[in-house]
Amino acid sequence: MFELRPVASLSLLLPVTLLLARVAHGQQALAAPGSSRTQERLLGHSVTPPQKAGILSAVVPGAGQVYNHQLWKLPLVYGALGGATYLEVLYWRRYQEYRRGYEARKRLAQGELTAVDTGRNSGKEPTDAAQKSQFYRYRTVRDSWMGITAALYGGQILDAIAAAHLRNFDVSENLALHLHPTMLATGITPVAFGVQVQLHVFPHVSSQLLP
Repeated sequence: MFELRPVASLSLLLPVTLLLARVAHGQQALAAPGSSRTQERLLGHSVTPPQKAGILSAVVPGAGQVYNHQLWKLPLVYGALGGATYLEVLYWRRYQEYRRGYEARKRLAQGELTAVDTGRNSGKEPTDAAQKSQFYRYRTVRDSWMGITAALYGGQILDAIAAAHLRNFDVSENLALHLHPTMLATGITPVAFGVQVQLHVFPHVSSQLLP
C-alpha cells in the first residue's frame, strides 16, 4: 500500500515554490517600484526581492521573513510549523503502532498463533473491531496533519513573497480620492445629474532608488 510520508509531502512544495517565483516575476509591473525594479543576487543568479524572499522561505522556513525585516513573525512561523510537525509525528507513530497491531490480529484470526498485538496502546484494545476503528482513525488524523503542515509551510512562503512585494508600497498622503458632481450625457435624456469619482495616485519614489 502506497503511503505519502511527511518528507515527501513537503518535497511536493518545491515545484510550487518555483511556480510562485515565476508568478512573482510576472507581477513586477504591478508591484511597487522598489520591489519590481531592484535586482539582487542569489547563488549567482539575478532575482527580484519577491523571488528571493520566496526561495529563502522555501529552503529555510522563516528566512524570507528575516530577509523582509519582519523578525516578529518568526515565533508565529516556527510555533505553527513546530506544533503541526509535532502532532504529525505523534499521530504517524500511533498509526504505525496500530497498523502493526492490526496486521498481527489479522494473522492471529487466520490461525497464526504466534501473532500477538504487542503495541503499548493497540494491544489494550478490547476487541478487533475497536482496534481496527482506531487504526483507521489515526490514519485519517495523520493525513490531516500532513496536509495542515504542508499548508502552513506554503503559507509562510506566500507571506514572504507578498511582504517583499509590499515592502515599499506607497501608503503616504499622496493618495487622494475626490468626488465631483457632474452632468452626464445619456441616450434617453439630453443630460442627467451624476457623481464623478477620481482617484489620484501621485508617483512615490523609494529612497532605495535615490542616488
